[in-house]
Amino acid sequence: MFVDFWQKASEALRAHALAFVGRALKQTGGNITEEIMERLKQLWEWHLATAKEAEQPTEFEKEIAAFGWWFTSAKLDVGWALDQLSSSLQLVHRTESMHLVLEHLAETSIKYPL
Repeated sequence: MFVDFWQKASEALRAHALAFVGRALKQTGGNITEEIMERLKQLWEWHLATAKEAEQPTEFEKEIAAFGWWFTSAKLDVGWALDQLSSSLQLVHRTESMHLVLEHLAETSIKYPL
């Protein structure tokens, strides 16, 4: 049933669902269990792989751009989050909540300088 939803839902609905997850991560106080974080990472990686393998990756533009919300949550492993942001930008050339993404990138660069 879960896979059916993602395969049959419109791009707008898929994007809304992924953006909702990102906003929920951002608004969640405290820690999130490792099990939940691992499942969320798997969900995202599956979406990104599906978009990369598609004949028309632009059909996934809105949902891949929704990763911006995930990135701004500051709940994800920094290295993983940066890799996923980079991959999503390379694929669709945009992200949601750009101003928050830039703010989080600035904060991250202070904590984790090159």
